[in-house]
Amino acid sequence: MAPADDPIEMEPAARADRPRRARKPLNQANVWADRAAADGQDRAHVPPVTAVTFRLMVAQLAVALVFLVLACFAAYTLTAANLAGFVLSFFAFSWTVGTLAYLVISIYSIPLLYHWIPHIIFESLGVIFWLAAWATLASYASALNVGGAFRAVIVGLQRRQYAYPPGYAPPPPPPGGYAVPGYAAPASHVTTVEAAKAAIAVDAGLGAVVWILAIATLILSAVAITRTRDRAGGGGGGGGGGGGAGGKRPETRQSRV
Repeated sequence: MAPADDPIEMEPAARADRPRRARKPLNQANVWADRAAADGQDRAHVPPVTAVTFRLMVAQLAVALVFLVLACFAAYTLTAANLAGFVLSFFAFSWTVGTLAYLVISIYSIPLLYHWIPHIIFESLGVIFWLAAWATLASYASALNVGGAFRAVIVGLQRRQYAYPPGYAPPPPPPGGYAVPGYAAPASHVTTVEAAKAAIAVDAGLGAVVWILAIATLILSAVAITRTRDRAGGGGGGGGGGGGAGGKRPETRQSRV
C-alpha cells in the first residue's frame, strides 16, 4: 500500500483543491467601442462588431486576395478573361472589397452613412456572387481535367490549351510584324498552361472558402443587427458612442388603474 505522502496518492487531491481556470468565453468585445469613446459620435444604430466577426472579415479579404491572384494568372495564361467564370470572380472580389470599405467608413468614420438594410443587402449579394463564381470555376476545372475535349469546347477553353511541343521554335515574324486580322499570339508553354489549369481548380476551392466565410459573416451580422434593433425598440438604444455595444433592456412597468 502506498504511503500517505506518496505523490501518486496526493495528485487527485491536489487537482481537486487546485482552483479551476475559468474558461474564457468567445471574445464578444466590440471592436469599435474605443473609437466611439474617442470621437463621441452617435452610434446607437450601429450593431456591435465582435472580434470574431472582424476576424472573419479579415480572413475573407485575405483569401479573396489569393483567389484574385490565381484568377488573374489563369485568365492571362489562357487568354480567357472574357469568360463568365473569370468575370464573376473579378466582380465578386470587387464587391467584397466595396462592402468592407463601406462598413469601415460608415462605422469608424461617418456613422451617419450606416444603415442596416444596405449592410444586409450587400453581404447577401456577396454570398450569391461568390457561390456563382466558385461554382463556375469548378465547372471549368472539371471540363479541363476530367470532362475531355468535348466539354472543354463547350466552355470555350479548348482552343486556349494549345502549346508548342518542347524544343520547337516558332518561325520569326515577317518584316513589319503580323498584320493579319484575327492573328493570335503564340500560346503559352505547356507547363504554364497546366499550371493555369491547376490554378483554376485551386481557385474554385478558395472561392468556396470565401463563400463559407461570407455566410458566417452574414449570420453574425444579422444576429447583431437584430439584437441592436430589439434594444432600440425597447428604449435601450442609448446615446453617444456606446449604443449597440451592450446593455440590458430596461424593464417596463404597467400602470395599474
